Amino acid sequence: MLKAKVEMQMAKVETQPDELGHWGTYGGGYVPETLMAPLEELAAAYLSTRTDPAFGCEFNDLAEELRRQTHAAMGRGTRIVLVLHTPREKC
Repeated sequence: MLKAKVEMQMAKVETQPDELGHWGTYGGGYVPETLMAPLEELAAAYLSTRTDPAFGCEFNDLAEELRRQTHAAMGRGTRIVLVLHTPREKC
């Protein structure tokens, strides 16, 4: 009985948000009320711009630059130090 109930609930899990970006009945984002208007403005600007080829080129250039910078920082070796005993100060 419990297994069937869990399977039924799992079948209801959505894998994609709706057209407003909400997940399920109660899904969505938790955003302070003062940020809702700017967030909606940003979403509208993105939706109207995302199909523009110039936007796509600039976005790809910026993403590639970010990848290069991140790889340069992440490509360095990391010093790993083995600490067998750490001294503890008495209070």
